[in-house]
Amino acid sequence: ELRQYQLMVENLREYAVFMLDPQGRISRWNIGAERMLGWREGEILGQPGAIVLTPEDRDSGAHALEMETARRDGSAANERWHLRKDGTRFFASSQMMDAHDEAGRHVGFVKVLRDTTKERRAQLEREQLLSSSRRSIHHLRGLLQQAPGFICILQGPEHRYEFVNDAYVRLFGDRGAKGKTVREVFPE
Repeated sequence: ELRQYQLMVENLREYAVFMLDPQGRISRWNIGAERMLGWREGEILGQPGAIVLTPEDRDSGAHALEMETARRDGSAANERWHLRKDGTRFFASSQMMDAHDEAGRHVGFVKVLRDTTKERRAQLEREQLLSSSRRSIHHLRGLLQQAPGFICILQGPEHRYEFVNDAYVRLFGDRGAKGKTVREVFPE
């Protein structure tokens, strides 16, 4: 049964699964880790687990903090950029778990990575687009605010005021229109 479990973990191809000894050195490496990270098991065993982190995360002590959290809480989850053997970066969701033997003794850690680069890039693109849209809307509102003719923007079937410019206020007065319907502002 243990051998079947080992075969299952070793053959997970979409997830990098590797074991770290108590000092944080890599002691097991599955085929998914080889595929995702580029190192073969023979060349990675004995290396510090931090080798898969970016230089800035290594310098900040992220690996030691992750092990400390996993040891204290049983697991540590995070999402961050990682580094492949060839130096390329990829974004991954990861979980590091404290590992114990049958007697309950701490024997190291198990780390599981899932490459979420596509999702992360799509999220960043959405955030950039939203930020750009907000800047454009802010710029447009500034232009509309300064326009010499009166301008109002109404929303929905009830014609609710969303925007009035200074020229509108000069012509019709400040009636606290924003958020109200045309009928509420001009009941007559």
